[in-house]
Amino acid sequence: MPSTRWQLALRESQAPVTRALKSLGFKKIGNYYNRTVQDGLVQVVGFQSGQAVSIFHGNLTVNLGVYVPCIAEIEGNATTGRCITDAHCEIRSRLSSVANLGRDKWWPLDESASQSGQLIANALLSYGVPFLDQYASNSAIVDRFNRDGALPFHNSARSMLAIAIIQWSVGATNESLSMFEKACMEPSNNSRFPEYVKKIKQQCHV
Repeated sequence: MPSTRWQLALRESQAPVTRALKSLGFKKIGNYYNRTVQDGLVQVVGFQSGQAVSIFHGNLTVNLGVYVPCIAEIEGNATTGRCITDAHCEIRSRLSSVANLGRDKWWPLDESASQSGQLIANALLSYGVPFLDQYASNSAIVDRFNRDGALPFHNSARSMLAIAIIQWSVGATNESLSMFEKACMEPSNNSRFPEYVKKIKQQCHV
């Protein structure tokens, strides 16, 4: 099936990114780049095109993510394919946000795609990959939480649950138990969240 002009522009925008990320150990799978780091964590860079029914149709944005296996597995969100997308990631952000290009920046899929791709590659090297590297292991995630009070993309209650699961996975039982209790007590925008925390706690047998 012939490629549309938007698909061709998407490929052009990805070319500089592929060159930049390949040397850092990222593997390209479709519109995603994956790199495995410590503790089986996977860093993700994903190109997202605007849907046909969206005002963003004909544009692209770039997402960042860190897949944390111990969290995905205990919550039934483990990936089964060879490509991990940002939808499976516990830690998520827009590249434009971490690179100070705007909270939700989209680039046009037009004749400027190659130039946009170079800008994106530069932003990834200067900001995106360093952002991901802040969460390059289970212990690094816990350290960032202790410093920031929450993880990217989540409120403090959800972040506490994530940390509780990580601590459980590394055998830090007392710390895990304490964090599960804090997650239950922390205000959340979901009234059923404390019940969910208790369910995951039971699965962890702590």
